[in-house]
Amino acid sequence: SRTQGFFVENLLVVECGSVNDLMEVFKEGTRNRKVGVHALNRDSSRSHSALVLYLDGTKRDEETGEDVRQFGKLTFVDLAGSERL
Repeated sequence: SRTQGFFVENLLVVECGSVNDLMEVFKEGTRNRKVGVHALNRDSSRSHSALVLYLDGTKRDEETGEDVRQFGKLTFVDLAGSERL
């Protein structure tokens, strides 16, 4: 939100049910990236991009036999023009 933490205007949120779904979203994002060429990097970013994965799953605790829910978050960010010449 604008008042709490990280905010990206016009953010697209996609819920993926499988790795294949995730890869399709990733491929679309890759197609939408703007890149340019300079002396040290032929695929230099010209647009910011972020991919945030919220992961949740359930596994059985072998000692108690109960299901335990687990959560994780991975954040990948590519900042345009962040490379140094």
